[in-house]
Amino acid sequence: QAEHVGAITAMAGIRQRQGDHASAAAFLERAVALEPQRATHHFQLGNAQQRQRRFTEAIVSYRRALELRPDDGDTLCNLGNALREVVSGGGAGSRAPGPCSSRSSGLHP
Repeated sequence: QAEHVGAITAMAGIRQRQGDHASAAAFLERAVALEPQRATHHFQLGNAQQRQRRFTEAIVSYRRALELRPDDGDTLCNLGNALREVVSGGGAGSRAPGPCSSRSSGLHP
């Protein structure tokens, strides 16, 4: 199963780099389903959701990542950006900041 999840997250990373954030999110949702205790999967899913302007869903993903790894500064920063967009009404025309960090180079527990 771990190898399978590795392939799934690798595909998500490829899709993210190609700008296909919806496809990346679909892969990451599968990774979360297979390894729900892995903070990185929730973090990366939040990044893909944020890039799609799905801020409310990104907030849920970042909060779950923080439950698993409460001292993660990148997740806190990304959560703050997503919350700011929800509060400000982050419409399609606004210049939403991307995630502070995507940490796409590897998986972290």
